[in-house]
Order: sequence, then structure tokens, then C-alpha cells
Amino acid sequence: MATQNKIRKQMQEQLDLLKNQESVSEYDVELANSKLLILQKQIALEDAQQNKNQMQLRRDSQGNYRYVYRASQNDIAKARQEYIEAVQDAYELTKEQRQKTAEELGNTLKDYADE
Repeated sequence: MATQNKIRKQMQEQLDLLKNQESVSEYDVELANSKLLILQKQIALEDAQQNKNQMQLRRDSQGNYRYVYRASQNDIAKARQEYIEAVQDAYELTKEQRQKTAEELGNTLKDYADE
């Protein structure tokens, strides 16, 4: 339930932001989707860290052996990599939009100066 509430809250925040804008660009929608994907990957990483699905035989201080459950390091590494990629994709999306906006501003200023 907590996970669903996090996702629902994030989706509602993004929808509210988009509704309050006068015009919504393709970039705004892609950024909202990207933020939601980041949240999903973050939740998957947290789940992988908490999911104790591997048994390990350990020896305690009195010399007794017992099984201990621990999280799979491969699953954690995979989830972490997917999270990093999602953050990187959002960064690249924003970077490209800023470059595009700067180019459009430069062209507009050039057109204004020409006139």
C-alpha cells in the first residue's frame, strides 16, 4: 500500500503541475513520465534491497551454524543500474530541452536584430 500511495502521490503532483500550465509541451509530458519512471525504479531498488531471497550459511560467535537470509546482490545491482539509467535519461532530456530553448532564443534574437 505504501508503494502504491507513493506512486499515486507522484502522479497526482505531476498532473497538478501540468493542469496549472497554460500550455503543455511534449517536453512537459515526457519529463512527468520520466519522473514517474525514476520513482518506480527507486521503489524497485528499495524492494530489491529489502527482499531477502538468498540463504547464506553463517557461523555465530558460539560456533553454531545457521542460515541467514539476505538480499541478492545481483538483483540489487540490476535495480540500481536501472535507477541510474532512468535518472540519466531524465537529465539528458532536460539537457536537450535547454539546448533547444537556447538555440530558439538565439534564433529569435538574431531575427529581431535583423529586423
